[in-house]
Amino acid sequence: MRLLTMRDVRVGFPQRDLFYIDKLEVFSGEKIGLIGANGAGKSTLFRVLTDDLDALEGTITTEGEWQLFRQFDDAHPADKLDDRDLAFWQLEALWQRGPETLSGGEKTRSRLSGILNTPGDMLLLDEPTSHLDLWGIQHLSNSLYRIESFILVSHDRVLLNEHCTRIWDIREGTIVDFPGNYDDYQAWLAMDLKRRAFEYEAYQEEKKRLKSVVLDYKTRAGKIDRKPKNMSYSEARQRDFTTSRRSYQGRSKSLHAAAKHTQKRLEQLEEKEPPERLFTIRPSFELTNPPKNKIIAEAEHLSFGFQGFDLLFSDTSFRLLRNKKTALLGPNGCGKSVFCELLVKGHPAIRSVPKARYGYFRQEMDLIDETKSVLDNMRAISCQSEEVNRSVLARMRFFRHDVNKQASLLSGGEKIRLSFAMLFVSDANVLVLDEPTNFLDLPSLEAIENMLLDYEGTMLFVSHDRQFIDRLADERWTIEGGRLIVMDSSD
Repeated sequence: MRLLTMRDVRVGFPQRDLFYIDKLEVFSGEKIGLIGANGAGKSTLFRVLTDDLDALEGTITTEGEWQLFRQFDDAHPADKLDDRDLAFWQLEALWQRGPETLSGGEKTRSRLSGILNTPGDMLLLDEPTSHLDLWGIQHLSNSLYRIESFILVSHDRVLLNEHCTRIWDIREGTIVDFPGNYDDYQAWLAMDLKRRAFEYEAYQEEKKRLKSVVLDYKTRAGKIDRKPKNMSYSEARQRDFTTSRRSYQGRSKSLHAAAKHTQKRLEQLEEKEPPERLFTIRPSFELTNPPKNKIIAEAEHLSFGFQGFDLLFSDTSFRLLRNKKTALLGPNGCGKSVFCELLVKGHPAIRSVPKARYGYFRQEMDLIDETKSVLDNMRAISCQSEEVNRSVLARMRFFRHDVNKQASLLSGGEKIRLSFAMLFVSDANVLVLDEPTNFLDLPSLEAIENMLLDYEGTMLFVSHDRQFIDRLADERWTIEGGRLIVMDSSD
């Protein structure tokens, strides 16, 4: 069954086009991952497909029953769930408190439970993993196996790889339609980048060669056109008249014609755009005066809780090891953010080595001075060179004029990227990152991930992004039942 046909569709707003679609079709059984940078138009496309917004032009035909899960929805969670759904999403006890008492993650689980059990032919999911912990994301993944057709917007790459057989990427004013999962698409992009780099290099070489040929023809013609200094004009004409070979004038005319022909070839040469430049300059970690101790921070018999509530941690011990990247895991509400606060701000039971300087990332992004530009924010905190500052900004996708933009004008995702850039160039030598991947688009997430892979110091991070954890974590700590369970990445 054909569920969707789009032809000559232009999506955007009267003041700004977002992208153009020549032709796209969707059939029953297709599972599509919709990706693109923040602001590219993913949610706008969903609004167009559900008749909440008109396309600027073109024809859109939908068939069957469509359901939409919105990332931000003020509607109450589903108020009628059967016992099986409540048990599957572990909502029984929570539901008894009343829907108005549910946390963000609990509301997301409730809304997902409702919509995933609503009959329909096509399901649109806009960032369904927002606010979900690892347990919730796994349950969503299990549920998606039962859905026949969907279009999924997500920055969870594991979800895109497990379920999607087609990727739509909104980029450069159009939609790239790729048959495969996210990793397949990334491999194709890498190959395409190499191809474009090869074509650009060949274009530059041919352009250089043709310019050289034109210059050579003109130089040779110029030498013929100029008469010798000791020869009169009449003698020059006599020379041309009596020459036994082709006349000097004829040879000059031929060389000028060859130069003109080659210049035309140069002008008609198909122009190739330079591929995206890869910035590889890294901050010098030695400038942060890093500690040499094997153990950076440790605690024995740590207990903590808020007055009037159960203890978050009871008789907990840990050792944060030098140059290790440690993932702190656990369900929503178990105390991960509190643990980060205790480590950074200090607790009598936690001992940190004297040279440890914590760089702390939280969603509040309180590192940024919004009255300053992007570059001036970097300079204010950096212990690195100007070249490194600009290179780190480029790796965080701040290019050219972006570095002079005032911080107050940045989007939420841009502020997260700037906060990370500032941490990387600061004198911090231990990073503590609380949910660094929240609300990032995939290009931003992967840029930060690659910078963290290069980071030479000690790091503790909280995340619910499975691929992010798998790529970075040397050790994993899990908070369960008020205790900290320590395991390495191979467990």
